[in-house]
Amino acid sequence: MNNRKVFLRLFLCLSFGWGTMTLNAQTVSKTFSNAPLKTVLKEVESQTGLSVVYKTDEVDVNRKVNASFQNASLEEVMAQILDNGLSWTVQDKMIVISKKAQELTKQVGKGLNVKGVIVDENGIPVIGASVLVRGSSNGTITDMDGNFLIADVPQDAMIDISYIGYKTLFLPLQLSASV
Repeated sequence: MNNRKVFLRLFLCLSFGWGTMTLNAQTVSKTFSNAPLKTVLKEVESQTGLSVVYKTDEVDVNRKVNASFQNASLEEVMAQILDNGLSWTVQDKMIVISKKAQELTKQVGKGLNVKGVIVDENGIPVIGASVLVRGSSNGTITDMDGNFLIADVPQDAMIDISYIGYKTLFLPLQLSASV
């Protein structure tokens, strides 16, 4: 029994270490002169093998980028090419670019900020779950801890939560309840 525990721990440590090494091994080497951000992101996809995902209304893909990279880490590249109001994470084999939470809060109009945490039946955070205001394009995906924030949500909105392999959940927005 103890040998199984030791083996399991060793396996988990090696798995986490391998995942870290794989992410750190993602490098980019290229010089961009007045190139649209969209072109730079396609090159990042090509050189890292990761897909880049973003909302077109949040990212100015026509913004010009002037930068030079020589075996630069993914962290260095993303820090240089993205605006200050954007953040990014790696989820599965995707680089997910989104607005920073504080930027969303500043843009709130007449609607509400809706935030929450999506967890599975065991209380484990669900990474990359889709959270969408029904009937609109206003939505987001959950972060590494299952957290989400959607700004400018009408008070009578219906929130749809979906994730591959799980039944979609439809929740009415209730001011007195946590969503």
